[in-house]
This record gives sequence, structure tokens and C-alpha cells, in this order.
Amino acid sequence: MSEEEILAEKPRKAPILPGVVAALLVGGIYAAGHFTATAPMDVAIALPEDEMMEEEPETGPVPRRYVSFPMSLTAQVPKWGTLLIDIGMAVHEDLPMSVTDAFLTDTAPLAAPLSEALLIAVEDPDATDLESIQNMLPPLLKDALNGVITSEDLPDPVLEVYLLKLITTG
Repeated sequence: MSEEEILAEKPRKAPILPGVVAALLVGGIYAAGHFTATAPMDVAIALPEDEMMEEEPETGPVPRRYVSFPMSLTAQVPKWGTLLIDIGMAVHEDLPMSVTDAFLTDTAPLAAPLSEALLIAVEDPDATDLESIQNMLPPLLKDALNGVITSEDLPDPVLEVYLLKLITTG
């Protein structure tokens, strides 16, 4: 075989230039669209002043402090025996310390409302087990405590009531 025949048998490569041009064209179109696209502008609608709503201040957690209650609540319940309950509470930070310190020396003003709340929970037809009592008591006790220590400056000083101990003898 001659040298000319060997060269004639070698396949020719496809030109690369049209592929490069096509790739650059597609990439350029993509880049131009990507960099020139803008986010939609915010539209502000002007309302008359009487229709404008005040922005509500951001609400975060209410500043609080925690207080343990110095006495245990007890109740005789036929289906469970004697219930012994110890509670703690989260009170608003602005509630004077003198009010919570008064719990340590004189719990008499709180005994009746707390006993009534306990009685409501125990006599509720949905109170079928201790877990249901455990779920019912905190809001009832909170309302009872707020009913006693509320003031004009601080209408609901007790934010939460926690059951620290719930024991039954039955």
C-alpha cells in the first residue's frame, strides 16, 4: 500500500468550530437572561389614613419568674383515694415580690379558690383517670390564682401553673 492510500483510508474528523459556536451561543443567552432578570418590584398601596392599621408590636415571651407554692393541695376522691398535689407557677415579672412572698406566710386567701378548682376538676365527667386530672388542673388553678391576686396594673399575673407532684393513695 502506498502512502496515499493509507492517508485516504484515515477518516476525517468533524469540524469542532460549529459545536463551540453553538455552545457559546446557548451559554451567552443563558447568562444574559440570568444576569438581566430582576426580581419583581414591591407594590405599595397607599390607604387613606383612617384605613391604615397600626402595626402590632412584636410579641416575645412574657418576662416571668418562677414561684413554688408553699402548701400542698389535698382532696379525698372516692375513685382514687387521697390526692396530694404540689404546684409551682410562672408569674409575670412585674408582679411585686411582696405578693409572692405573702404566699409563704398566709395562704388562707388562696385555699378556698384552689380547693374549688380542684373540686371542679375531680367532679368533671371527663376526669376518668389521673392523666385527665393532670391536664385539667393547671388552667383551672391558674384562673383561681389570677382571680385572687389580679390588679388593675396586672390583670393576669399568673402565666402558667405547673403540677410539681401528683400523688394518689388509691
